[in-house]
Amino acid sequence: LKKDADGTPLHWLCPLHPDNETLLFATLDTLARLGLDGLHLDYIRYPGRNGCYCPLHRIAFEKDKGHPIPNWPADVLPGGPLATDYDAFLRTQLTALVAKLSWQLRAAHPSIRLSAAVYPTPASAAENAQDWPSWIRDGHLDYVSPMLYTADADRFASMLDLALAAAPSPSMILPGIGTGADESQLDALSTARQIQVTRQKQTAGFALFQLDSDLATRTLPTLFSP
Repeated sequence: LKKDADGTPLHWLCPLHPDNETLLFATLDTLARLGLDGLHLDYIRYPGRNGCYCPLHRIAFEKDKGHPIPNWPADVLPGGPLATDYDAFLRTQLTALVAKLSWQLRAAHPSIRLSAAVYPTPASAAENAQDWPSWIRDGHLDYVSPMLYTADADRFASMLDLALAAAPSPSMILPGIGTGADESQLDALSTARQIQVTRQKQTAGFALFQLDSDLATRTLPTLFSP
């Protein structure tokens, strides 16, 4: 598990542990063998700067820097002298994991499509070590689904503009609409307004989060009625 600065385990798998990498690929491979068209990675990120500061991260960062970090983790925490370097290090590690998983999966299943849920803007994504613009630019993912969870249609459009500006093509952005997210609960009309924004901006489509009873019994029947 990842660990916070005090060494307390977090409920997140450490991406640098080889057993976790093996487990994740095995899970993707098992699902792909079922004949699915695509697979979607959620929580492929760090929990902000709450972690990870485990021994594996220390060893890897010291190797990256080329010298020991005796004042660990204080030197890499926000405000520390190596904080910026550590932010970049975390992004590099996560990108390497996404790239390796993508290569392994497509080697075994060439037609599979791979995507991920990401923070809505490059700045907010970077705070969680998600360099998703490079993930789609370099072909590791077919598209990303920015979590544009807001009840404000104008704010939704503004965040979507930032995401689109960072993407090679609108076809690589499938906006996430928060019909039942913590940040927003939308009725059919509000959902339709945000769907209309995605169509105006010619994105790959849209995703509705999440599939709960309200979405299944109230929003969708109204949204897609003849």
